[in-house]
Amino acid sequence: MNHLTKDKEDTFKPGWDEYMPQGQLLTKFLSGIQHSPQNHICIGTHIEAELEDGKLKVFPLCGTRNYSRGVGSISII
Repeated sequence: MNHLTKDKEDTFKPGWDEYMPQGQLLTKFLSGIQHSPQNHICIGTHIEAELEDGKLKVFPLCGTRNYSRGVGSISII
């Protein structure tokens, strides 16, 4: 987000117009890692989300909460 809002004021609050490009950049970056021939180790933070059936599932924290749910399955280049 910092990269996308570097030309904005310090008090700028991001909106939908900034979150969509952030998701596109994250998808491009993570897809590159996924399709590279090398092995990568990623260290990060996780979040817990409650599923519709009431069970808790752990997701890597990357971008928004909804985007984080699909991070492990991104395969778009």
